[in-house]
Amino acid sequence: MGRSSKSNGTVASSTIRSMENIFERLNCLNFPGRIAKNEFLYPNEASLFNNYVAVTTFLIDMIREKEPTVTPLETEEFEDPNQIAHKFMLSLQSLDYSIDFPIAKLKQPFGDIACSILDFLSAKAVLGFSIEGPKYAEDDVDLSITEEEEGGPNRNHDVKTENEERIGIAGKVQSDAEIAEWYREIERVDPLLEIQFDSKQQEWREQIDNIVAASGNFAHDFEASELALGRLLEVTSATHESLGSNETLIHDKMEHIVEEFNNVTVSVKMLEKSRAQSKIALEDARTELREVTKELDEAKAKVEEKGNSITDTSRLFQIKTVLQEMKAEIRIFDVDIGMLEHTLLHKRLQEGGRELGISR
Repeated sequence: MGRSSKSNGTVASSTIRSMENIFERLNCLNFPGRIAKNEFLYPNEASLFNNYVAVTTFLIDMIREKEPTVTPLETEEFEDPNQIAHKFMLSLQSLDYSIDFPIAKLKQPFGDIACSILDFLSAKAVLGFSIEGPKYAEDDVDLSITEEEEGGPNRNHDVKTENEERIGIAGKVQSDAEIAEWYREIERVDPLLEIQFDSKQQEWREQIDNIVAASGNFAHDFEASELALGRLLEVTSATHESLGSNETLIHDKMEHIVEEFNNVTVSVKMLEKSRAQSKIALEDARTELREVTKELDEAKAKVEEKGNSITDTSRLFQIKTVLQEMKAEIRIFDVDIGMLEHTLLHKRLQEGGRELGISR
């Protein structure tokens, strides 16, 4: 109810029947919470996972009362769903339940897998379950009857008359004393023989009437739905045939385009391969160009250095300056040598004059 047909199409009919069985089993086991018949079929609310954990915990606890070796499912209020799924897996393994799906599916509280697990647990929990027979009240029934309910004061007279007729027919009363005592006993017991039925005990009849009426409505709705589905099947079949013919026509028209596309694809692959080879050759040429450019720059640097050394006159100016300095020094040396020679000559002349006795 209240769900789209798209959502209904995602759940198998066997899962829906299984959920109905789960609902009835939980009612038999007196589950303390409240769930709907389609509770775990679809993702309907944020608290669905908490409800699912509560139901599974309740069923596992019921099973553990008969099989104490089963691993309990103990969870906390704000526990991580991954941790809860791991604990749930351990409990299912202890029950010999074959898990043929990813463990992450245990965190999904709706759908086929969730209902199959609940069906397994609920079926195992109700093993050995029995319903006690009805218990009838004996002392609690109100047997008091007013005179108006019993027909007033005249009822006793009517009862006596009926009893007298019965006794007369049977021929068993033989004295007036016994008849009077028997009347008194009837007056005392007669109110106790009346049973007041509770109106609530007739509710099952109303429920049966409602079920019969609902069955008739279901049969009527089923016929209308069957007719509507038949028309839908005819329309769908015609549409499917039309789509098939259109698909064949489009395939025939597009076949040569597909073939051309395949040829172009092969050509593109060949061009891409050639492009890759050209790219490799281009990289090699660029590497060689960089090496040649480097050698050319080195040769240019050497040529410029030699040209600068040839046209450079600074060294000549330096040599000329040094030569001028050397000439100045030579002049100084010549003057010094002349002065030294003059001094030596003067001393020799003085020594020669002394030898000759000529004083100066």
